[in-house]
Amino acid sequence: MWSRASRIGVAPVFSDCRVLHVTAGRLIRAQRPKKKPELVEIPGLEPITYWDRMHFVPGLAEPKYPAWERDGEDPFRRRGPRYEEMPLYKERPCYTFHQRAKLLEGVKQALWLTKSKLIDGLPQQILSIAEDPAYRIVNQDERVKLAISHARFWSAPEIRPKRDRFCPALIQDLLHLCRIQQPQFPALGNRMLAENYRVSATWERGFQDGYPFPHAHTLYIIDSSVNATLFKPEPLRAKMIMFTFANALARAKILYGEEPKVLDNPITIQCIGTNGRLFQFLVFQLNTTDLLSNDGIKNLIWLDQDQLLYDYAKCLPVIKKKMVQVPAGLSGYSHETFSKFLALYLHGAV
Repeated sequence: MWSRASRIGVAPVFSDCRVLHVTAGRLIRAQRPKKKPELVEIPGLEPITYWDRMHFVPGLAEPKYPAWERDGEDPFRRRGPRYEEMPLYKERPCYTFHQRAKLLEGVKQALWLTKSKLIDGLPQQILSIAEDPAYRIVNQDERVKLAISHARFWSAPEIRPKRDRFCPALIQDLLHLCRIQQPQFPALGNRMLAENYRVSATWERGFQDGYPFPHAHTLYIIDSSVNATLFKPEPLRAKMIMFTFANALARAKILYGEEPKVLDNPITIQCIGTNGRLFQFLVFQLNTTDLLSNDGIKNLIWLDQDQLLYDYAKCLPVIKKKMVQVPAGLSGYSHETFSKFLALYLHGAV
């Protein structure tokens, strides 16, 4: 007795890999393709093949064909030298950390690689700037809300703009708000903004005489990628540690040479990481370049993590069961987060 689905020619789903096809009330079992028998090699016994016949002969074994070598050099199938034969080959491996690299153990692994000690929160001198009303911008909260609205609602024609569009726009607007403090703090005019730079290339060009910006003050890491390449907060914080350490180490080698040592004057570099909504604040102080042993003076890291600038920024409300769960527009703005952003920017010029 066949079901209705079987009579109209719909194949049911089974857990076995074999498929049962139903056609005109008949059940046909699909046959699996026959596997090719494995070659059995007996030591001391040479199999008889059809190599001399130059065509397939039933009952004779299949010969092993030698690798064909072209007389001339084929540019599409060129075989380069082995790694061991290359002139720059080293027995000791070198691991590269780049923009898309993610540390498996996150911050713990970054602390071990940089020989650093983690301190929760920001340094007191930065917190004092963030909490002092004298350093606030006129109509600060209203201007920050306008910057968020510009990035989330007005800078893109889509109803739900992607992170790679609104995240850089938000950072540019927030930095513009910080730059308007230059008349009050003239030392801010001695800084510049470099985008998409590499540490090695930047410091090689900054090894020239008279370069006006030899030292990185604050790194802004924008995680605007989507899907698989998106960094979660923990790998993003590890990435911030690695890049601030790289910048500080490059500067230390310029000032104190290549020999590992305890620095006479520590080098401090700040970093802000964000995905357009969640902010991570970090201050790295390089005290030593001697990273071989775990003993002695260590580098210091101040980390203030998972600071929300706002909760939601929706063009359309989120409605579930005829109830508005999240209203349209900007909601949940936190002025403390931008105060810390501004304090890191003003640090060193106040």
